[in-house]
Amino acid sequence: MPTRYPRNDSEFLDRRLALIAKATADPIGARSLNDMAADIVAQLCQGFSADASVARLLENGELHLIASRGIPGPKLNTKMPADEGIAAIMIGSRRGVNICDVASDPITAEKYRANPDAFKFRSFCGVPMLVADRVVGVVGLFSIDDTYAFTERDLDHLQIVANHIAAAIVNTQLLQELRTLNTRLEQRVEERTTALRESEARFRVLAENAIDIISRHSLDGRFLYVSPAITRELGWEPDEIIGRLPREFVHPDDRDTVISARPEIMSDSKREVHRVYRFLTRAGTYRWVESASRRMNPDEQELVVVTRDITIRREAEQRLRLVQAAVNEVQEAVVITDAQVEPPGPKIVYVNPAFTELTGYAAEEIEGLTPRVLQGPSTDQNVLKALRKSLVQGTSHEAETVNYRKDGTPYRVEWNIAPVRQPDGRVTHWVSVQRDVTRRRHDEQMARLHRDELAHSIRLTMMGELASGLAHELNQPLAAISNYAAGALVRFKNQTVDIETARNVLQRISDQSTRAGQMIRRLRSFVDRRTTDSIDTDLNTLVNEVIELNSADVRAQSVELATDLSEPSPCCRVDRIQIQQVILNLLRNAIDAVAEQPAERRMVKLSTSTDQDNSVRLSVEDRGHGLDDEQLRQLFDPFFTTKSEGMGLGLTISQSIAEAHGGRLWAARNVLGGVTMHLTLPPCAELPTVADESAGKSSNASTG
Repeated sequence: MPTRYPRNDSEFLDRRLALIAKATADPIGARSLNDMAADIVAQLCQGFSADASVARLLENGELHLIASRGIPGPKLNTKMPADEGIAAIMIGSRRGVNICDVASDPITAEKYRANPDAFKFRSFCGVPMLVADRVVGVVGLFSIDDTYAFTERDLDHLQIVANHIAAAIVNTQLLQELRTLNTRLEQRVEERTTALRESEARFRVLAENAIDIISRHSLDGRFLYVSPAITRELGWEPDEIIGRLPREFVHPDDRDTVISARPEIMSDSKREVHRVYRFLTRAGTYRWVESASRRMNPDEQELVVVTRDITIRREAEQRLRLVQAAVNEVQEAVVITDAQVEPPGPKIVYVNPAFTELTGYAAEEIEGLTPRVLQGPSTDQNVLKALRKSLVQGTSHEAETVNYRKDGTPYRVEWNIAPVRQPDGRVTHWVSVQRDVTRRRHDEQMARLHRDELAHSIRLTMMGELASGLAHELNQPLAAISNYAAGALVRFKNQTVDIETARNVLQRISDQSTRAGQMIRRLRSFVDRRTTDSIDTDLNTLVNEVIELNSADVRAQSVELATDLSEPSPCCRVDRIQIQQVILNLLRNAIDAVAEQPAERRMVKLSTSTDQDNSVRLSVEDRGHGLDDEQLRQLFDPFFTTKSEGMGLGLTISQSIAEAHGGRLWAARNVLGGVTMHLTLPPCAELPTVADESAGKSSNASTG
């Protein structure tokens, strides 16, 4: 049991304060708050003759136990509500509570009667700990002796002592908080220092290894640091740059642009300012560079600048602008699409002004659509199928078909489509150059009609020249028919004919009439005015028919005609009559060339063959007087002739017919002293392969 001080002892307060002073005598912060509180509650029990004591701090509406003496059970930092029980009374009133007997005091009597065992003490004295009227916590004293009760003087003394305790606790708390803040500040300073060192180290590593030039500058622009990349990019050593101003290296025309960056940077510490200008190299030339500048942070008086050499990029941009300007100026339509092949097909991403003029579609109308918008009823679907095949294979393609303008009018277009590839070979776009060939095709059609009319006139002239020979040839079957018929009539008249003889006579008449009819049909088809119609044709058959047509003239000129016709016979895709006209013209020219030669040189040879490129060739060789270089050069010129009579149009027309068929006609001197005329023609059309048929069944896609 604690020592009881006499109640009438005038030194009570001094003794009690001395005990508290002893408990709080250590320098502030020398002990922890819990250690100091434990010593305080011990001194309270001694100074106030209490059996037990507690001290609780008020934090966030709760009372935290920081020390207790003589009370088993509660652990340090145990919490209890501050708005319940006796504690709520002390905190709310800022006054102490003295309960002399819990059994009779109004505050506790009812609870005591309900549960006496819940009260382990008989008397209680408690006060709030105050600092400038702010409640810091509460302290309480307990007595379990029925003979001893706390007095009002004890309560007053406890309030004074509690205020001293509150001041000591607050000072200790403040010191602890200051220490905590100081520790945190030191940690932050250390962290910032470490981070700064690491940042500087990273900056150095980054700068030393960066492809771009990294530099630091004072606010007036002077170089404080520059990375080694400046040596590789511009030829300068870093030591030659540091301490100098950027304007010393900037092209005079670009200095105002660079100087204007500083006010922008200073106006906003977070702003990044970009400039493009020319920088002097150590070799004395200028390179285009792009720089990005900003302050390192708002508090530092330095700028960091990242500079990149963009000379190659700028030159590429200039070339691109040049190409763009050139494409915009060309008279042919240019269309660029993406690489989409599957339906609905590639989309248009660019068209030049010539395309707009050709189709009537403005760029903003057509871009994003597919070239299908240009197709219509007369667009050749076979051409589109062939085009799709090229798109799938990623190969270039040339074709011609009919497209439609925005207003619906058709036009004939010739296009050339090529893939645009990346370095890895991927096709990313298609570019199409398109030409309006409507007028050209019309002119060509008119030229063909004119040529056909002229060829027809020449054929009529040829027939006139062959008239006597043809009349003789035609007279033979007619005379034979007349003779057979006369003989048959005599036999019938004399009644000396039998059935077998009559059958033989009639068969011979029929054969001769067929021969005459064939001759007439050939002549008629040869001189008829007709449209061009190319079909697969046996070249040897054409040669033989022309020889037969010209046989009378051959005999009349006593010309030895030889043939060397290839077997199997070459097949060509031509207009029969037009090519027969060419062969006849070549044969007649050859006969004319040898007509005045000695008999042993009066020879003409016709031969057929197939070249390595599968084209079909006819050669007409004569042993005439030949041609000199000037005559060979002018041979196919209109109105040029080596004959005393003639218009000089036969070979001109023949050459145009050959070229219209996709072939060639030319002359060459031969080893026999004469001239050999060579005619090549395209081979017969091949049958479609299975792959072609499969491709034809797939859906269409077009960039034209």
